[in-house]
Amino acid sequence: MMKKKILKLLDRSLDAPLGPRDRERLDRALAAWPELERTRENLLALRRDLAGARTASFRPEFAERTLARARSEGLFGAGAEPGFLPVVAGLARRAALAGLILVVAVASYVLISGELIPRDAVYYVSNLSLDRILELPLF
Repeated sequence: MMKKKILKLLDRSLDAPLGPRDRERLDRALAAWPELERTRENLLALRRDLAGARTASFRPEFAERTLARARSEGLFGAGAEPGFLPVVAGLARRAALAGLILVVAVASYVLISGELIPRDAVYYVSNLSLDRILELPLF
């Protein structure tokens, strides 16, 4: 219970300055628990990494550019204002179609080649008794 409260205090300290009493409590806990100090350092490193990893594709006005692209590709009517899900579904339609074509191609190859279950594996298992199969190591 006490550790949970200290973790919440640590979390709060990363977002805003603490009062003197809470700061003293957190400092005592950090001094007493080396693992808490490691957790704090890991959280700070993670925040630095996330802050430095801004992607260029999310420049200002990302939402407006996305909606303009959806309009230009005719994903919704000219007068209609789209919701989030129809826009995402429309933009992902091409990727979904390409994935479906790939799945059909792989399934067709497997069925045509006749190597869905190799013959050697079928014959090997068929010669074993149930007890022997259960004794086979899995890993």
